[in-house]
Amino acid sequence: MIIYGSKALHLNSSKPATGNCPNCDATGSITLNVYRRHSHVFWIPLFPMGKLGRGHCENCNTEFKPKKLGESHKQAYTRLKNRIKVKIKITYRHKKYRRTKATDCPDDLGQ
Repeated sequence: MIIYGSKALHLNSSKPATGNCPNCDATGSITLNVYRRHSHVFWIPLFPMGKLGRGHCENCNTEFKPKKLGESHKQAYTRLKNRIKVKIKITYRHKKYRRTKATDCPDDLGQ
């Protein structure tokens, strides 16, 4: 059984002071978030599939895609997205087993 899929990882957030919420028309309540999507096998990230973003209004608690936001928020999102440089870092741990005696070997191959 192979477990595979994709996951989004939060990279950065920004809260521009200008612009209004498209839903409730509150000024300065939008927080812009940028995420990176990557594919994984057994929860090990393999390769990035791009960046995506959302705008979140803290007043009416609504999320928006960047194309639904106003022009000032679109420009702020584009600047935030282009400013982020992502490095993929895969770490793993490996235990080293040392056999000091031939009797430590579980089978008869070491003797």
